[in-house]
Amino acid sequence: MTPCDILIAVCPDSFTYIESVDSCYKVVNYNLNSEDAALECQSLHSDAHLLIINDAAEHHAIATMMTEMDR
Repeated sequence: MTPCDILIAVCPDSFTYIESVDSCYKVVNYNLNSEDAALECQSLHSDAHLLIINDAAEHHAIATMMTEMDR
């Protein structure tokens, strides 16, 4: 899985907004190397980038989102 992150005022339709970290996320369900994953994120939206977890709150938010996706 490739998680992408975007910090903009309104999330694109295919992204999920997580209020607790005020950011938009999208998970692409195929495995890519880091270079291809970064390009994939950029192809989804010009402001999107490969996810970099910045703090514990974001880690928790992403872990919760990924767990809910597996259900």
